[in-house]
Amino acid sequence: MTAQYSSARAAPSTDAQPRRRFLSASLLAATTGLLTGTAASSQAGSATAATTASPAPEHFMEVSQLLTGHALNGSLAGRAWQAICLHQSDFPRRFTQLQAAIDKAGLHDMSQWSSSPVAADADLKATALAIVSAWYLGVVGEVKDRAEDGPSFITYESALMWGPTSDVTVIPTYARGGPGYWKTRPASVATD
Repeated sequence: MTAQYSSARAAPSTDAQPRRRFLSASLLAATTGLLTGTAASSQAGSATAATTASPAPEHFMEVSQLLTGHALNGSLAGRAWQAICLHQSDFPRRFTQLQAAIDKAGLHDMSQWSSSPVAADADLKATALAIVSAWYLGVVGEVKDRAEDGPSFITYESALMWGPTSDVTVIPTYARGGPGYWKTRPASVATD
């Protein structure tokens, strides 16, 4: 039986050879197509990343801190800038106008904002709101249907929205009580 098996293996039938050639050619074509497609999408991704990965301008953090009234995490400045630019293509131009208006008005503190000419200009105010919103929410853009692009993520834990209740609220990074924990009343509240 061993002799038959080894001889059958050594001399494949003529029916199997065309099938093996076909499978080998198909595998080679699929691999080549996959590698070519990956290279093309990688180049396209690099081009997209290069256009959106411009660093934040020098005064972006300064203006952001003025508008929010908070010391901000400088390592997130590039992400915030890129996220806003991705959702508002004219943002670099608008930011330059906002910065020039802030400098011209001599704003150094948000207590001066409401009486400044910057607050009176609707376009400048919208630009300022985009910056403040990005830092407070930690995202830019609105959540849409699955088929559409959603918001751009900047940060979760460092979003300024958590600050006002940080002394009593743990930043909800996961369901601390486990799945369905909200069904039972906490012992400290139960009065039965």
